[in-house]
Amino acid sequence: MTRRGSLAYYLAGVVCGSFFYTLAYFLIARRTVEMAPAGGSWARDFLSAFFLGTVFGWFPQIVAAALLRKISYPLRWTEAWHWIVGGAGVFFFVYIPCAIAGGALSRVTSGTRYDWISQVFFGQAMLSVQSGFWQGLPAGAATSFVLYRVHRAFAPGTAAE
Repeated sequence: MTRRGSLAYYLAGVVCGSFFYTLAYFLIARRTVEMAPAGGSWARDFLSAFFLGTVFGWFPQIVAAALLRKISYPLRWTEAWHWIVGGAGVFFFVYIPCAIAGGALSRVTSGTRYDWISQVFFGQAMLSVQSGFWQGLPAGAATSFVLYRVHRAFAPGTAAE
């Protein structure tokens, strides 16, 4: 993580990824999931969920962003659509194993003082897969587009468009 723009790239991966996953949840899955009325507005509920999504979604977001950056070089992804299509798959296939690992870790640490670990590392992935695993495709595509723009902005020899 010592390349030019790495901090901006991974920070954008976490913040934008959490935003798009929260947005996908609110637009797609929230309608089908029975939710207790929180007594608040949609905007307040969204901001609360976005904050929690950022706290509990940082690990899979960083893993997916790093994997996306690593495979973009050998596959010579230079266009935005390469990153969008490939990134949707990368985020989708990172979230599924993270959700499985989080569920297994949750079962192993259940009832111990370490049961919080699975939520901190895999909470957003577990919620995303439980509420509709295909949400990861549009959220991953949107996040990948933002990551493509950040990657291009810091690439040597290219000017930001």
